[in-house]
Amino acid sequence: MQKNNFLFTSESVSEGHPDKVCDRISDMVVDSYLSKDPFSRVACETLTTTNKVVLAGEVRGPKINKEEIISKVRECIKDIGYDQKGFSWKSADVQTFLHEQSSDIAMGVDAKDNKDEGAGDQGIMFGYACTETEELMPAPIHFSHKILRLMAEDRKNNILKGIEPDSKSQVTMLYENDRPIKVTSVVISTQHSKDLNQDKVREIIIPYIKKTIPQNYLIDSFIKIDDTTIIDYGCGKGRALIVLYKLGFNSLIGIELSSYVMESCKKNLQKLLSEKQLDAEHDICGVMMETFQGWGAVFYPNEFVQEVRKFTTECGALLAFDEMQAGFGRTGKLFGYQHYGVEADLLCCGKGASSSLPLALVLGSREVMDLPEVGSMSSTHSANPMACVAGKANLEALLKDSLIENSRILGHLLHERLNQIQNKFSEHLAYIQGRGLLAAAIFMDSNGKPLSSLCDRISELCLQQGLLVVHTGRESIKFGPPLMIDEEALLEGLDVFENAVEIAIGEE
Repeated sequence: MQKNNFLFTSESVSEGHPDKVCDRISDMVVDSYLSKDPFSRVACETLTTTNKVVLAGEVRGPKINKEEIISKVRECIKDIGYDQKGFSWKSADVQTFLHEQSSDIAMGVDAKDNKDEGAGDQGIMFGYACTETEELMPAPIHFSHKILRLMAEDRKNNILKGIEPDSKSQVTMLYENDRPIKVTSVVISTQHSKDLNQDKVREIIIPYIKKTIPQNYLIDSFIKIDDTTIIDYGCGKGRALIVLYKLGFNSLIGIELSSYVMESCKKNLQKLLSEKQLDAEHDICGVMMETFQGWGAVFYPNEFVQEVRKFTTECGALLAFDEMQAGFGRTGKLFGYQHYGVEADLLCCGKGASSSLPLALVLGSREVMDLPEVGSMSSTHSANPMACVAGKANLEALLKDSLIENSRILGHLLHERLNQIQNKFSEHLAYIQGRGLLAAAIFMDSNGKPLSSLCDRISELCLQQGLLVVHTGRESIKFGPPLMIDEEALLEGLDVFENAVEIAIGEE
């Protein structure tokens, strides 16, 4: 990697961070003395711990009684927003041990012969002015500061509820030719009320990231799916992937959903068609895609599918969905593609089509399905009477017994309970994905390393307790309860899963 191509990370802490609280109080002490005598000399250190504040140091200046200092300390804590059980401006034990500066130190810091001698202590600061932002600050630290500043403003105005004062932000940016080109990761850690789970905290915080960082910089963080493969979700034109390739990563996948990149992809496709002397309207018959990626119940962003639909419509191609796993109520809708807000031209179905006997079918619009002549499309085992009867009965039961609605309603319960389990074991269980009565629990450690062997053990323990789950062979365990399941049985199965996770983690 060239020296002028690099990743740069900056970190900021909120006003409620213990270090920042101490700085705020120490600054207040300095200001208090300087406001009374601009020639005061103040060296103040502040320590904070559970509901306790300790001030120590040396002062040369006007007399300020302890009660005034203690009162101002409480005002600082109140303004920050701390009124918690463990730290409150009302009840905190504030102790001050400030005393008069010694004559020896005074001699060292006093000016001689009308020359400034500077401070008695020395510090080294890192920083620089640049043109990356209007504030002339490096972009990573500027964005880190701004995220926390916006959060603090809304918290004090009672707009940001459930989020407490102590927060930390970290922004990493990719630089090319010494210029920032994109954000590769944003990390926000914050105190929050007990009633907020990780998904809710994420939902609350993400708008502040999007409000702070310009869209041309902002992407989701790199997703490491195994030891060798990295997905760059929001890759733009792939410049970050080029850098990673130069660093030695060989298996790289880029996904970009923004409109300008979609247009760029279209232009590239048109260029390819031109080079191959192909016509999109005549030589592209269709695009086929899985409704979701099976291994981890990974659904596409709606915008992506809608752009694919737009593209196929523009070139007169068909859009087909593989509904083998998603179809017939599994995701809380009759077909999974309906979550994307698009119309499909063709659906390939199976598995849930009969829920028993082998049955595969192709569904499509009348305009498409009437194109072949009657009898021209057939196969050796087509139209098996028993399988067709099973499929018809299955569809009737789905509608009559409201099984699709049951999938939708109990799907909410399934994901709510799995997210609770994820919060409990967050160091091993990274996140939950899926829709309706379809879910996948993704097991990775804090470094993004897949925990496949842990999944093996969890699956084994579940089976021993009468619960059948699917380990995909990677870092995910999939759930697909029967659509007719009731709430009691669903919760019983999830209790078994939680117990298995706890035992397996305890064995490590």
